[in-house]
Amino acid sequence: MPTPFIDIHSHHLISIPDIFVIQSRFVHEVDEKSEQPFSSGIHPWHLNSRPLETDFSKLEEIAKLKSCIAIGETGLDQAIGTSIDVQKQWFIRHLELAEVFKKPVIIHCVRAYSDLIQIRKTGKFKTPWIIHGFNENAKVARDLILLNCWLSVGHRLLQENSKVAASFPKIHIDRIFLESDDSALSVSEVYEKASLLLQISLNDLKLQIHQNFVHLFGKLV
Repeated sequence: MPTPFIDIHSHHLISIPDIFVIQSRFVHEVDEKSEQPFSSGIHPWHLNSRPLETDFSKLEEIAKLKSCIAIGETGLDQAIGTSIDVQKQWFIRHLELAEVFKKPVIIHCVRAYSDLIQIRKTGKFKTPWIIHGFNENAKVARDLILLNCWLSVGHRLLQENSKVAASFPKIHIDRIFLESDDSALSVSEVYEKASLLLQISLNDLKLQIHQNFVHLFGKLV
């Protein structure tokens, strides 16, 4: 069977034969009977608008499901009004849950990489972290990779003036994933741009990202 495109993070409910998708579902959206692989968590944008203890209790049950293969998205966002201390409190609860179930964490991070890196440096959390929507320079990429994180890149790769378009060729290929997130792009378009920037064939890129996925998740499920 041909190697599929892997979309590590998508908010779209799609089913396309040659694309393997991890659907990102907010806790209150989860259908616990679904067999489609997904991740789930409480987004920092929702911390002021959701019944958090109720949602987190549900997340603890969701995390037990075989189809829930990652925790998140969760994370830190300095561009919103919620205090960073409150965000850290809920982010760390997600990280602790991921440790219990040994599942990777899908992380949303905006203007908070120093906080994120400091939490990782404590050494308390060993499960893999995948920074989704990564759009930073090569130094931030290197710092995260040294802390055993993976970087997922989406539509900003197609924007020539974006930070990640410049830094992407310098990122270790065994630490990348690609995603569609909530954009109208197909992840295949992101793959095509990535293969050009990395100067490798599209098939070789698909094989490498498949290998990255297997390294973290064991196999396509």
